[in-house]
Amino acid sequence: MEIYPCIVTYEPLYPNEMIREVIGKELVREGIPNYDYELMSIEDLELLLSWAQYETPFDFLRSKREIVEWKTKSIRHVIGIKMKEKGIKDLRNPLLDKVFNKFWRDIVPESLKEAE
Repeated sequence: MEIYPCIVTYEPLYPNEMIREVIGKELVREGIPNYDYELMSIEDLELLLSWAQYETPFDFLRSKREIVEWKTKSIRHVIGIKMKEKGIKDLRNPLLDKVFNKFWRDIVPESLKEAE
C-alpha cells in the first residue's frame, strides 16, 4: 500500500525548503515522524479534486514525487503545468460548483429576506 501523507493548511504555504524545514521541526517536536509529505492549502486540495477527472489524486501525488523539480512546487503550479501540457483552459469541479450554486440559490436569499 502506498501512502502519501499530506499537510493541509488554511492559507497557502509554499513548499520551499525553509518552510519544509520549519514544519519538519514541528512534527518532530510533537512526536510525529518527519515523513516525506505533501504541503497544500485548502484551495490546492480543492484544485486536486477538480483535477481528479484527468488523473486520480494518488497518481498525481505519485508523479509529483517522481519529478525532483516538482518537490518544492505547489500543487497549483504542477496542475498548471499539466493543464498546459494537455491544452486544458479551464478546470471545474462539478461537486464544488453544485455546493456553491446551492449556497447562492438557497442560503443567501433566505438571509436577505430575514434582514428585511
